[in-house]
Amino acid sequence: MVKRLIESSVRRWVMLSRRYWIAVLVLAAISAVVGVEYVHERLGINTNTADMISRKLEWRQRDIDFNHQFPQFTDTLVVVIDGDSPDLVNRAAAGLSRELMRNKELITGVQRPGHSAFFERNAFLYLDTAELARLADDLSAGQPLLERLSRDPSLFAVAQLFDDAINARDQFKSDSLDRFSTAVVQAIDAVLAGRFYQLSWQRLMSADATAAA
Repeated sequence: MVKRLIESSVRRWVMLSRRYWIAVLVLAAISAVVGVEYVHERLGINTNTADMISRKLEWRQRDIDFNHQFPQFTDTLVVVIDGDSPDLVNRAAAGLSRELMRNKELITGVQRPGHSAFFERNAFLYLDTAELARLADDLSAGQPLLERLSRDPSLFAVAQLFDDAINARDQFKSDSLDRFSTAVVQAIDAVLAGRFYQLSWQRLMSADATAAA
């Protein structure tokens, strides 16, 4: 009985569809358009794994409140740059920051820790007394070097300065002269071997051989 009723209903629908086929096509087209619009507006894929955790959990509520109070710490990407010298790292970081800041549609802001305008002016205030005194001594000892190189940064001037430093060894700290001679020799060896090398003046002027950016 049920089978006959279903067959009769299907037969009746088929006959009506054949008779009013234009109306059926129009309704099908309208349904397709409405369906596509609904999917476009209402359906999507959420790739945030944090939303898989219940918002009823206490620690999850605190996390949501933290993100609401400090939105600058959400949706962030940390880029760590490593290099052979602080100078190369600073140059790469500056170039990357400039390129990222050009894409205003996807990136709302770029920050380089320790390189804001405030830290550029007040960085020395964050050194302790011993570090500040050591930095002052290094800059004082390197002042003649910097002054001569600022007037003539050519390779001939560097070689001449190196020769003068050797002849006047008593006027230089032994470790400063050793760092300078080692850096120059490494640069020459790299050039002769066809390798890229950039002498790090920041590391050269620092007493700490591992000085970083």
